[in-house]
Amino acid sequence: MQPDLKSIHNQVSAVMPGVNRLLIKKFSLPKKVSYKAGGIDHLSTSVVTETDKEVEKILKTKLLKILPGSGFIGEETVPDAKEYNWIIDPIDGTLNFANQVPVFACSIGLWHKNQPVYAYVSLPMSGETIHAISGQGIWLNGRLVKLIRKPSQKLFITYSAVGDKKTVADTIIKVLEFSSGPRTYGSCVFHGAQIALGRIDAGVFINQALWDIAAIVLLAREAGLAVKYVSKQPNISQDDLKNYQYSLVIAPEKLADNLAAKL
Repeated sequence: MQPDLKSIHNQVSAVMPGVNRLLIKKFSLPKKVSYKAGGIDHLSTSVVTETDKEVEKILKTKLLKILPGSGFIGEETVPDAKEYNWIIDPIDGTLNFANQVPVFACSIGLWHKNQPVYAYVSLPMSGETIHAISGQGIWLNGRLVKLIRKPSQKLFITYSAVGDKKTVADTIIKVLEFSSGPRTYGSCVFHGAQIALGRIDAGVFINQALWDIAAIVLLAREAGLAVKYVSKQPNISQDDLKNYQYSLVIAPEKLADNLAAKL
């Protein structure tokens, strides 16, 4: 039986103000930064702070109480997958956070098997929360959003690419066929949320982890946008969930098709 997603959202909404206060407080403080092997390029490194681990621990404790018997897949912990799974990125954009650049997000997705059913993204520094329940649209700070932006002649496109220099360069070159000034803000979740809200026309996401896309896939779909995978789609019971392996495009249908065809 499907859980009561509205009740789940109300409970998540009660948890997140405390998490946001913690993130805002820690944002301006000195941070203990460490590095771990990053993504598919084992010569690169990924930044992690003590706050990433602290927030993920809080969310794991709270969310598993909200939905007893659910699984948990987080960036900083060992995956424990069940039928329903919380998929968490405590700080997406940790390098920004560590350097006091105020562009990062806290991402929560709830998936039933291989499909998202609930998403919650917090942008603490701008005071915005975006959530979606499958089939009920996308909501900004508790108000239903209707997509108002249509792609213009000068497309506003963002990209997020994990990998070696060639992978990143190839991604930029392909996106340049559509936009003379593609942007990257250092947070896949931030990109996805802005696209879903209609502020950015499209996004290209190359070699992302499941926690990077878990929330934004549902936000995009509920905003009426197309999500086109150019890699295999997630299969939680079979995939190496710590690997960076999912590539996709989020955009209006025609633009998404055209972008995906080039990747």
